[in-house]
Amino acid sequence: MFDRQNFQINAEFPACFSNFTDEASETYSFERLFKPHWAGPRLFIGGVVLCLFLTPFLTNGLQAKTSTWTGNGDGQSWADPDNWTNGVPNDDTDQANFFAPATANGTIDLGPSVFGNRVQLNQLRFHLSDDLTLTNSIPGGTLELHGEDSGVANSLLANSPTDGGITHTLTIENDIETFNGVNWINASPWGDRIVITGDITSGNTSGLTILRLTGRNVGVPGAAIEIHGNISDGDGDRVRVDTGWAGDGARHQNVVRLTGDNTFTGGINVFTNTLEFDSVGDTG
Repeated sequence: MFDRQNFQINAEFPACFSNFTDEASETYSFERLFKPHWAGPRLFIGGVVLCLFLTPFLTNGLQAKTSTWTGNGDGQSWADPDNWTNGVPNDDTDQANFFAPATANGTIDLGPSVFGNRVQLNQLRFHLSDDLTLTNSIPGGTLELHGEDSGVANSLLANSPTDGGITHTLTIENDIETFNGVNWINASPWGDRIVITGDITSGNTSGLTILRLTGRNVGVPGAAIEIHGNISDGDGDRVRVDTGWAGDGARHQNVVRLTGDNTFTGGINVFTNTLEFDSVGDTG
């Protein structure tokens, strides 16, 4: 007869089951939480399977990815994975690309989706062969931009067009919530125009958030960037609007136009771009 009490086995937990910390900052060990009354040879095998399942949750989310729109699914829904080269981008480390010709003269719907009417991104990049609109069929849809505090890693970048310098218009009808200290919305040389009709606010809870609006597409008719929604402070922080960039004044020379009833209180810095607004109240 098999004697459980006298049976011994050296069972080790996989490396992913190291100590981890919960939201209350109390440290636990996996062995303490999951140690069974009797450990048999199946313990390690089960641990490996459980490790593969839990690893994404015990680490800080999934790895960053870049995915490019193809439109090969239904051709209009953000949440359709068949419309993307690398799955649906929806993480604050992800980059979403919209490159011609896949985006020719279309409307892309960020909702309905499985994301609670919000899409998270680190960067959003475009070069278009025709006008493109991002919209949301569910009222209140929000696009979160978590771009890094860098002029290289723009939150929203319209790259140079692909059809001989003809400029198209990217229209974003969604509300936008920005994170990190400096958030760039940038129209690159001879890049597409950016028109935002939704509201822009900060998702930060303290300090000063900078919204840097700049256009390098000199010679393009009309404003490089137009914002028709309300730019407002976040819950506990203030928003400042910068136009242009002093670090490269020779190229950042186009027009930024604000037409919304802006309520931000962090002030305005006009560096190299020309700032236009409909009334004094539009300047925050």
